[in-house]
Amino acid sequence: EVMEHVLAQDAAQLNKVGGEYGTPLQAVCFNGYETTMKKLLEWGADPNVMGGKFGVPINAAITERHRGIVKVLLDRGVD
Repeated sequence: EVMEHVLAQDAAQLNKVGGEYGTPLQAVCFNGYETTMKKLLEWGADPNVMGGKFGVPINAAITERHRGIVKVLLDRGVD
């Protein structure tokens, strides 16, 4: 709910780059939050935005061996 409220106020936050994980999507991919990742993608998060320690979200998921997240991202045709 909090995330929905923040994004409703400023959807640009979805793909904002900054910090260790680059984007909100990269952070949830690194931490294995598959349900949250799917929500972010639904709301328009771009899985190809570069930034942070891992470059793109799929690299974060691969590093932490989150196979389900990697599969979802590949199914969505990430670069």
